[in-house]
Amino acid sequence: QLDDIPEGEEEDPILNQIVTGWEGKRGEEDVRIRASALSIFGTAVETNIAGIGAAVVAGGMDLSVNILPLEPEPEKAILRRAAVLAVLSVIRAHDREGEEGKQLGFGFESGIADVKRVFAYVQDTDNDGLVKQHAKDVLEELESWQLRRMDRSNLEGGAGKIVMELGALRGLGSNARREGSQRPRIEEIE
Repeated sequence: QLDDIPEGEEEDPILNQIVTGWEGKRGEEDVRIRASALSIFGTAVETNIAGIGAAVVAGGMDLSVNILPLEPEPEKAILRRAAVLAVLSVIRAHDREGEEGKQLGFGFESGIADVKRVFAYVQDTDNDGLVKQHAKDVLEELESWQLRRMDRSNLEGGAGKIVMELGALRGLGSNARREGSQRPRIEEIE
C-alpha cells in the first residue's frame, strides 16, 4: 500500500518504520505474532487467572516486563503496547480475584518495586505516546491495587487485631475491645 501513495502526499517516516518492522527480517521472529500472543495471554488471564496457573502467569508477567526496555525500536511499539496491556490484565485479574476472596496461591508482591521501576522508566523514555500512556495507567493501577490490598487486609483483621492487642494493655482505653463484650471484669485470684 505504501507504493500506491498518490503524488503530492508526503510519506510518514514513523509509519514507514513501523511497517518495515512488520515485514520481518531474516532471522527475526514476526513482531505481529508476538504482539498477538501477548494480547491473547492478557485476555486469557483476565478471563481465568486461576485456571492458567502460577508458572504461566509469572512467566508471562516476566516476559512482558522485560520486553519494555529490551525492545525500544519504533517499529516494535505494537509489541510494547501489547506487553503493557498484558501486565495491566494480570493486575486487574489478580485484584478481581482478591476482591472475590479467592486465594490464588501466588502473587507478584515481591517484584512490585522492579515492575514500578521499569514502568516509570518506560513512561519517561519511550518513543511511542500510547506506550507512555499505558505505562502511566499501569503505574496508577498498581498504586490503587496496593491500596486496595492494604484495605482488604485491614478489614480481614490485620489492623483490628493490632487494636485488640493494644487494647489489652493495662491503662490503655480502647473502644474496639468493648464492642463485642461488656465492660471488662476484674477478678481477684488467691
